[in-house]
Amino acid sequence: MEASEGKFFKLEHCWELLQKCDKWKLIDRESPPKRGSLVNMDEDEDDDGPRNLHKPDDDKKTKEKMKREQKTANLREKIDAMVQSNELMLLKSLEIKKELAEKKVKEKQEKWQMLKEEGLRKAAIEERKARASETKSMSLLLAEENKIMSMNRNDMDDLTKTWHDMTRRET
Repeated sequence: MEASEGKFFKLEHCWELLQKCDKWKLIDRESPPKRGSLVNMDEDEDDDGPRNLHKPDDDKKTKEKMKREQKTANLREKIDAMVQSNELMLLKSLEIKKELAEKKVKEKQEKWQMLKEEGLRKAAIEERKARASETKSMSLLLAEENKIMSMNRNDMDDLTKTWHDMTRRET
């Protein structure tokens, strides 16, 4: 207090309020430390933990922490949204693939059905052609036989006469 000696104290109204507090009463009773005696701070481990245990976080630290938490929350939301959209796209693509597969199967079945029907039609046509050809050949054969049967026997050789006789007996 040597620096304040001889000078006027400007905060008398504050001193009048504070001098009644316990803190100022204790300071007056304590004796100032002597220069020769050093206090070892390491031996005095009676305090309850770190020096700034009950000190609130700085505004800067809390703001940074809140920003980091907000960024992580935003990133989590974005990741969740991306995962959901990815799942939706996957489901849609699976649906489309399934529909395409069903469409291909249906088209194949229709194609095979058409080929089968066409094959059956061709077989029926071939069968009719074969019957017509057979009928035509039979009619030609019968016409030839009728011609031969109606021929005069006198102009025939022996072999033809024998065949002519045998054929007449069969009919």
